[in-house]
Amino acid sequence: MVQAPDGKNFVVADMPGLIKGASEGTGLGYQFLRHIERTRVLIHVVDMAPMDGSDPVEAVKIILDELEAYNPDLLKLPRLIAANKMDLPDAEANLNALKKAYPDLKIFPISAYQKDNLEPLLFETSKRLDEAKQVPKDDDYYYYKYEESLEIPFEITRGDDGIYDVFGGELERIFKMTVFEQDQAVRRFSRQLKRLGVDQALRDRGVNHGDTVRICGAEFDFKD
Repeated sequence: MVQAPDGKNFVVADMPGLIKGASEGTGLGYQFLRHIERTRVLIHVVDMAPMDGSDPVEAVKIILDELEAYNPDLLKLPRLIAANKMDLPDAEANLNALKKAYPDLKIFPISAYQKDNLEPLLFETSKRLDEAKQVPKDDDYYYYKYEESLEIPFEITRGDDGIYDVFGGELERIFKMTVFEQDQAVRRFSRQLKRLGVDQALRDRGVNHGDTVRICGAEFDFKD
């Protein structure tokens, strides 16, 4: 929980650095990206004096590219850049390069270590949260418009053991985004299957209530 200078409180979720290829599942990409979809404002924390000599401008580009590849709608969220470690040498030069590369993004030079310039960042975040569109309730949570996809969302085959297998690129994406240990996530997964037409397609193939169905390799009891 964070309290902004205007007295308002909001929740900040720290998402570990996204590496190149995260949108394709590299590293823990899906585990991070699925949570980003639930946010209302994005703050990119960028090291202005990387110890490994990497380019901060390229670091921002990688993050933006991965967000766009995963879900272009994420780039429609309000975005701020926290240019961190401004207390270190070379930070100023990298900051100028970042401002030149991304003139449309609001950049806040900060030092988390020295706690410098954090208040303006928090104030702006609070302001953007007030202006941002409210995230839908979990029951209505559904970002992807699968009907607009050019990819076939799923296929159904029957294995040698008689169990119907459901698989496909779009379906696999939903599956990887679901935390099955959480009841709300499981209910959302079920609703998404219905929206994709999986339930009806299984019924059309003769699957009945209580039958076992494999979805992306995991077995489920079909509920009519």
